[in-house]
Amino acid sequence: MENMTLNEDILLLEGLKVSPQSTILSFIFLLFIYIFALVSNITLVVLICTSSSLHQPMYLLFCNMSINDIFGATIVTPACSP
Repeated sequence: MENMTLNEDILLLEGLKVSPQSTILSFIFLLFIYIFALVSNITLVVLICTSSSLHQPMYLLFCNMSINDIFGATIVTPACSP
């Protein structure tokens, strides 16, 4: 019985097949989107925690939403990929 392992550079994202020629470009694009989302959510959490005028229930809910978004983008989404 032979090893039938397939080794291809294909980026699968929601069923979208990216060709091997554009894998690096797609990775860099998605990395920039991830970094932007992470930085903007962390900035929002720090801003709400440091400013005492933003310690109201509405802003605490925004803080909770940002923390959930950070966890979702960092932990849940990569775990869902094959």
